[in-house]
Amino acid sequence: MLTPKNLSPDDCVYYNAAYVLQVLLRSPHEGHALSRLYCETQLLRPMSYPLFLLCLDWLYLIGRVEMTDEKIVLCI
Repeated sequence: MLTPKNLSPDDCVYYNAAYVLQVLLRSPHEGHALSRLYCETQLLRPMSYPLFLLCLDWLYLIGRVEMTDEKIVLCI
């Protein structure tokens, strides 16, 4: 769920996707490999890998990220 009623807001996709975006904004034109993006996001906000993938799915669905040449890049 994007905004769960029975969980802390810290565990929702919206909140954690902001940390993924923060990492991508550091170098918006460079792109990140999936594993590198996950490791850098973990330094800011520890989260499970499935939650990280849900964040990426959400960011893709709203048009903020895309995958090109096996790298995840920010859509500006």
